[in-house]
Amino acid sequence: MEKRLFEEFKKRRGRGQRCGPLWLSMRARKLVKDIKAEAAAAKAWGTEGMEVEPAAASEVGEGTDEGMEVEASSVGDVEMSGADEEASANEDKRMLAFQAKKDWRRRFCRRFKIARRRRTNNKGKSKGDREAEILQWHVGLYQLLRGERAPEPVQLDEKWGRFTPAQRINVDQSPLGFISGLQDTYAEKGPREVWISTPSGSSLEKRQCTLQVCYAADVASGKKQCKLALIFRGEGKRITELERLSWDKRVDVYFQTNAWADRALCLAWLERTYGPWAKTIDGEKLLLMDNLDGQVNMPFREQLKESWDTLAWYFKPNCTDLLQPVDRHIAQYLKSLIAKELENWLEDDDNLAKWESGQFTASERRVLLTLWSGEAYEKLCAMLEFLQKSFLGSGCLLTVDLSDVDKVAPQNMPGYGKRLRAELLKVQESGKTPEGALSASEPAPPAPLRREDEEYSDQSDLSEAGLDSDNENDDCSDVDPEEFAAFFLPARMQIRSSMPPLDKKLLKTAIMFKWATRGWQLGRVKRKLPRNEFGFNFKVYYGVDDREASHCFGEERYVGGLPEAEMANATAGSWVALQKAK
Repeated sequence: MEKRLFEEFKKRRGRGQRCGPLWLSMRARKLVKDIKAEAAAAKAWGTEGMEVEPAAASEVGEGTDEGMEVEASSVGDVEMSGADEEASANEDKRMLAFQAKKDWRRRFCRRFKIARRRRTNNKGKSKGDREAEILQWHVGLYQLLRGERAPEPVQLDEKWGRFTPAQRINVDQSPLGFISGLQDTYAEKGPREVWISTPSGSSLEKRQCTLQVCYAADVASGKKQCKLALIFRGEGKRITELERLSWDKRVDVYFQTNAWADRALCLAWLERTYGPWAKTIDGEKLLLMDNLDGQVNMPFREQLKESWDTLAWYFKPNCTDLLQPVDRHIAQYLKSLIAKELENWLEDDDNLAKWESGQFTASERRVLLTLWSGEAYEKLCAMLEFLQKSFLGSGCLLTVDLSDVDKVAPQNMPGYGKRLRAELLKVQESGKTPEGALSASEPAPPAPLRREDEEYSDQSDLSEAGLDSDNENDDCSDVDPEEFAAFFLPARMQIRSSMPPLDKKLLKTAIMFKWATRGWQLGRVKRKLPRNEFGFNFKVYYGVDDREASHCFGEERYVGGLPEAEMANATAGSWVALQKAK
């Protein structure tokens, strides 16, 4: 029985499903009943050579896992002796009484070397399943460093390629509570209950603000890292001048209704925090980010490129815990340093008395968080070797000469650096993009988009089922989106001279949109948007880089009447609708 149970256990864990004590006990009881039914069936039918599991409850309790062969002579016409019948009846009673309780579970786990473990990965896939996607991302980054995706020839460093360590930057968000680092303490041995005094109970352990952490892999002599940003909940309209003067000058303070990094806040962060710092870095920069909604929209990306000469590069979905330096190490270590600053603050008797009284206003909490964060951030910025190791271990510090590729080591992926080296050598030899890698000169963010209020939002694909409809506008299902990297019409397509109605009939219509930095691209109208403050009225799907974008379509920007030869001179924001050629 236990062998069968262990095999089911391995299959279930192989699918990433939970195997708790309740499942183990219930499954063991069911297997015991199944084994009893198999034995009874073999006895009734007299099946020759039929193998069944041991049926005795004593054997189950002792962990006997050897099968038994039931011969026809033992279950057929030969009558059982009185002692055998009595033993069989006792076995039946004991089997029915088998409950698979705690003691049995302990013995079962010890025999098969099973231990209870806390969940460390809540992603949809295991780390092993994500290795192919991580390899693909590293190959794409390597091609970018070699200049293969640059829209025009660029100067390459002999070792680092297109971007030096000082030009490789990572930004990410991490929640921060007012109380951190107070989860353990020294206590006398004996009672298991441990009490640690905290102000206002435990509510202040929840998120009080969001840290916007931005680091470069290296900084030139005499220069600093990008300032830390703290995003507090609220609109910031009632903040007194005294509080503003009390904030630590080493951090920038922002306010948002839910303390999230939404689109408006990300744009404000570019202007106030990132932009002035980016000016101190020479040359083109590479900003590595996850697919947060506020970071993947076109206004954010265009402002990065046009104002700060920064290329946006996005991590694979569900892989940021393995690829992103801030997510892997830096943010967590920063919060541990903030916790140490809290402990140092409590060394003062007056501060300790205030802490024990629990009387902290929201203003006082904001000021203290800026002071602790600013001090901790300054200490972390001095740990340049630690920052470089974080970038190197995640693979964000790849070199074009492959000198340090063996040091790329995502957690729990032994030997990954050697496998990555083999893939990159193939790229060097063939000079071609591996199958599945991005081919656009500047990659778009991967779907699905991540939002602060929900880890991932649902984003449907432009499936074939959606194309095979009776809508008269559904007329471009055989068009390859990559053909529209520059403006030219594929066979059997033409531009609509007049603008189609801006209603539901526009859905699934193929359109061309002129981006400020990417030129004309083919998309398909996905859905109509409700009225909003930005004026967007339609959502468009772009298959060339697998993303969606919101647009404001109107007659003033429709250029269907222009000759095809003049389309290249159209202003950014222009659009046309397509249809099959007659």
